[in-house]
Amino acid sequence: MPSIKLCIIGGGSSYTHYMLHTFEKHVASGDLAGSTVSLYDINKETVQLMADFANSVAKAKKLDVKIEAHTSLERALEGSDFVFSSIRAGGIKHLAIDESVPKKYGLFGMETIGVSGVFMMCRQAPAIIEHARMIEKVCPDAIVINYSNPSGMVTDLTNRVANLNNMGLCDGVYGVQSLMCLLMGLPISEAKNIEAYVAGVNHCTWSLDLRYKGEALYPKLDELIEKFQWNNENKKMKYDVEQWLTIYRYYGILAGSTCYSRYYLYARSYLSKLSEPESNTLSRILTNQVKNVYSYMKNQVGKDDADFMPDAAEENPHGDQAMGALWKMACDTGALEIVNVTNNGIISNLPDEAIVEVPAIMNRQGAKPLAMGPLPDSVVGDVYATAVHNKLTVDAAMSGDKNLVMQAAMAFPGNTDIDLMEKCVSELFEKHKDWLPQFNLD
Repeated sequence: MPSIKLCIIGGGSSYTHYMLHTFEKHVASGDLAGSTVSLYDINKETVQLMADFANSVAKAKKLDVKIEAHTSLERALEGSDFVFSSIRAGGIKHLAIDESVPKKYGLFGMETIGVSGVFMMCRQAPAIIEHARMIEKVCPDAIVINYSNPSGMVTDLTNRVANLNNMGLCDGVYGVQSLMCLLMGLPISEAKNIEAYVAGVNHCTWSLDLRYKGEALYPKLDELIEKFQWNNENKKMKYDVEQWLTIYRYYGILAGSTCYSRYYLYARSYLSKLSEPESNTLSRILTNQVKNVYSYMKNQVGKDDADFMPDAAEENPHGDQAMGALWKMACDTGALEIVNVTNNGIISNLPDEAIVEVPAIMNRQGAKPLAMGPLPDSVVGDVYATAVHNKLTVDAAMSGDKNLVMQAAMAFPGNTDIDLMEKCVSELFEKHKDWLPQFNLD
């Protein structure tokens, strides 16, 4: 099995802990033994901690893998076969701004959705452009996997500024896979074996086909729903599942991710829920996660029995999908994965230039997307509008045109009040200005 060099941009992020956990499982199996992981981050302290921790685990488990820490992107990229990007410009502080400001105006605040997604992309753009051009210079033949949000938009921007073998990745599909495990009475570990043929654009997808061990699941879905029983264990998913099944009842197919279909199909009720004081925002979750992960790693460095944190149901899917996709390509498996790529007719009733989220066969050459045909008339409207919203957002992020920011924000389905949007955009420009050098904000 192959040894590879992988460069992770944003390697000091707490998410890297979960990625390395999965990567070292593949090393332990022998598939990626002898590999090198090069971690790059602008934060010298966290990236060095991540490398020291991962090397401590590798030594304790006698794994044939080397983890390096770099604060020079050029050096980190040298000789890389794969480049993985997972960054958050402005960090959790600016995520919290994106969550809080839009709510004041009755709008969604979420890092990939609507006006908040526009500003997230605009903050990401300068770094993404720099990284893409450096990859093209240093390791132009590497396979590039983007895991930075907003995934589809970042994939689009990378394609516009560099000629790379590039794809985006998102673990949103895990939701529908886990739902099918719940309905079928399977352990959640089987989620990875549910083949979900989702199609659409990032965070606005539909499950056109679902299979388990070759068996089509849609023909038996009504029966599974009828027999399903709530218990104390699965009741924690009741809010998600009931929404998912209501959508299925009317549309005949499952949304690709209930977490994001809410923004389109449950907009007012979900906005009201998010506005509740006890609402647990992503910024709050990440603040606690980062603190816990870094504290844990510091205590493990140098220990003879050093190990990764115990499995975390909420976070392991991030690492499993990210490194699982890489493993599928590095080992030339021909297995299925959901990726973000340029459409070029893959979904026949979306623009060719749109970045679509679709199934692909993964091999050593990269991702080979499957043709999905047209989306049903009943769902294509929101998907098309979101594709336009995404394109306008990247246009704005590249050009520094404030009018395009307004156009992009208003293009998101459900945004219809330009007066409120104008006030929201103005406040977000002010609070994010240090991270938006491409805009004239004087």
